[in-house]
Amino acid sequence: MKRIDHIGVAVRDIEASLPYFVDVLGLTVAVDVYLADGSARLAYLEAGDTTLQLVQPLKPGPVADHLAVHGEGLHHVCFAVDEIVSTLQALPGGERSDRVYVGGKGCLVSFIAARPSNINIELTENRPATHHGGGEP
Repeated sequence: MKRIDHIGVAVRDIEASLPYFVDVLGLTVAVDVYLADGSARLAYLEAGDTTLQLVQPLKPGPVADHLAVHGEGLHHVCFAVDEIVSTLQALPGGERSDRVYVGGKGCLVSFIAARPSNINIELTENRPATHHGGGEP
């Protein structure tokens, strides 16, 4: 793992949350997108050397489950890797994940083994997923 790529925060409504992050914390919105599968809406804010990712679920799933149990707040920390498939293969068996998909920035991503806390660990590849054909490798 090379560095933290972004820190993900689960929110119920991006529009309602943005004034706090922009006006109170002084962050700048970098990009606001919908995921291709329509499962979540994402907003990326510049936060120094990393990016803060707001994640608003649009349908049932892991982020909606997180909100129901833990409320709004830190959902995951994402580390950038050079090549996701070989990185996943190098992890101990209990840490590995079979699920690799295209994330919000168009790069391959995977959530590795769940932690005992409510914080997930995400890996993201440094380059757009088009070099893999745009889907699961």
